[in-house]
Amino acid sequence: MLPRLVVLLAAFLSRRLGSDAHGTELPSPPSVWFEAEFFHHILHWTPIPNQSESTCYEVALLRYGTGRWNSISNCSQALSYDLTAVTLDLYRSNGYRARVRAVDGSRHSNWTVTNTRFSLDEVTLTVGSVKLEIHNGFILGKIQPPRPKMAPANDTYESIFSHFREYEIAIRKVPGNFTFTHKKVKHENFSLLTSGEVGEFCV
Repeated sequence: MLPRLVVLLAAFLSRRLGSDAHGTELPSPPSVWFEAEFFHHILHWTPIPNQSESTCYEVALLRYGTGRWNSISNCSQALSYDLTAVTLDLYRSNGYRARVRAVDGSRHSNWTVTNTRFSLDEVTLTVGSVKLEIHNGFILGKIQPPRPKMAPANDTYESIFSHFREYEIAIRKVPGNFTFTHKKVKHENFSLLTSGEVGEFCV
């Protein structure tokens, strides 16, 4: 009886291993990365080689400190996914890791994980708008920081980046494409001398 039981267990184990091997036949996405601006966090990945029309991708997210991966998208045929809504606390947390795998029917690939932690430092800073006027030979400017609709009420650009904000300003007189002023300012309100130049300026 014992030899027969061993044979049955071996056969069952072989079938299970075969099933798992079949489930991971697809290649993994070559790379996964974030591209982010202020409260606009997009995960991107490169497609697997020779994917079929039915190939889709699953996305999972790990918040640092929890130790648990959460499924975000079960099957997306796009090559990017907007994770802003589920990472709104990015600017008040230790960051995230994301992973993506390919799925095609009963087959799937291994996960590909982002190489770096997605944190505040990975966010590309932008400007919402700039207002300008000329007064007594000076260009007076006011920089409006971005105001994303997705941002929680208390998470303003100024409150999150409360120190060391710096803007790089370049003034160009047109026509002629001649840049005559290039400086950095540390405040949203700034003034620049036009050096007696008159005409139309781009800032």
